[in-house]
Amino acid sequence: MTDWIWHLLKFEGCQGFVGPVPPPFFISFLSNNERGTKLRGKIRKSKCFYTFTRKMKRFINSVGFALNGIRILLKNERHFKIHFLAFIFVLILGVFLNINRIEWLVLFITSALVMTLEAINTSLEKLCDHVTPSQHESIKKVKDVAAGAVLIAALFALVIGCVIFIPAFYKLC
Repeated sequence: MTDWIWHLLKFEGCQGFVGPVPPPFFISFLSNNERGTKLRGKIRKSKCFYTFTRKMKRFINSVGFALNGIRILLKNERHFKIHFLAFIFVLILGVFLNINRIEWLVLFITSALVMTLEAINTSLEKLCDHVTPSQHESIKKVKDVAAGAVLIAALFALVIGCVIFIPAFYKLC
């Protein structure tokens, strides 16, 4: 039996996965009866395998939920579509103008900030609409402040884009 399987099952009552990541076939390789049974002549009952598979399943599920949220944003939210298209335009422009690594890093961080704030703003607006369907002054203020945060980030991203791309245009000409 390979060393990573032994390393996975030899610690009894461990808090998490302690060995190298096993290949995906290992999850279906052992049946429920074989997990924690005879291995190298010794009977071991380990919580490591169960903890690893449970945590991995939770992680995979949470990634699926996050991707579903991004899909919902791209499908239903007009402002997020605008920010996403602006990001694609910035990517194309950056490749065309051959900007350096630091400028790429700054563009990725500012674009991620704007799109993240737009996602938070959208979720906050949906939550406020669900909790209080009628007009309420404090809910209006919360929604306006969240929209203002997105606007501030978008304006700073525009300024940063101008600082990066205007000199790159002059170098091109």
